Amino acid sequence: MAQNLSSPHYVYILRCSDQSFYVAVCEDFHHCLALHNQGIGSHYTCHRLPVSLAMVEGPFSLKEAVKRENQLKSWSQQKKIRHIERNERVCRQLRQQILAFGEAVAAVGGPPDPNAIYSAQELRCMLSFIRFDVEADLACARHRAPIGASRRR
Repeated sequence: MAQNLSSPHYVYILRCSDQSFYVAVCEDFHHCLALHNQGIGSHYTCHRLPVSLAMVEGPFSLKEAVKRENQLKSWSQQKKIRHIERNERVCRQLRQQILAFGEAVAAVGGPPDPNAIYSAQELRCMLSFIRFDVEADLACARHRAPIGASRRR
């Protein structure tokens, strides 16, 4: 698949049926996962089906993504497992923080889909937008005059 240099890229790790890992770069990891499970992805994964998405990192520029891919590929199996487990904990904590904002979450389109895959960076971004919206709403509420009251200048 041709890579668009200007679009965001992701580094993804697939867990194969033999418990090995496959690391690659793409623009749409959902599409790549589907291709891998159809046996179309790579020679390595087509002999280790089914594969599942263990984690995703990004978004990155293509250059950053390739650099990160090479770094992850150089890691041992155990180091990859620890990294994936740590990432799962971080993502779980970020989702809980996002959900803790209750009504503010609904105001920005609802909580993240619990079945969707987000990188920790994307969840942090969601959380920062939610925090910004909540803080902006609180600031507006503090400066808003009660209904029917006139403001003196």
